[in-house]
Amino acid sequence: MTDTQRFDAVLEALLSGQRIAAMATVDEEGMPHASMVPFAIDPVRGTLLIHISGMSPHFAYLHNKPHASLLVAKAETAGAEVHALPRMSVQGTASFVSRDQSGYANAREAYLRRFPEVAFMTDLPDFSFVEISPVAGRVIAGFGAAKKLDQARIVAALQKA
Repeated sequence: MTDTQRFDAVLEALLSGQRIAAMATVDEEGMPHASMVPFAIDPVRGTLLIHISGMSPHFAYLHNKPHASLLVAKAETAGAEVHALPRMSVQGTASFVSRDQSGYANAREAYLRRFPEVAFMTDLPDFSFVEISPVAGRVIAGFGAAKKLDQARIVAALQKA
């Protein structure tokens, strides 16, 4: 297996195997804010989708500064070296998908494919879908094995997931 194949395999495994990410946004004062978000993938558009409440701080932060970074990591297991855990980060631009947009049904369908148990939440008026369009990223395949990701590489991985 080549290095490229190894990084691609880790990227695809993380995107398809993990369902939560740590998301970083920036508050009104320019301070970083981290939160945990379940995420889905829209393979047609090559984007990540989150579904967030208007009551959450990151809702307002994304409205004010539509930039986010998501970190997806393999879960820690007892006895495993934590520094070698596969992980990836994606920096992107956030856009809210309003209920009257043509893309809303597609976003809802993609999200419910991954989280069918929360269909009721998609009808709650204070929740919104946010699409994260990747700009750049990084994948860690293990200790000392890191690679920068460009937009095209991330989109290709999202379209395969």
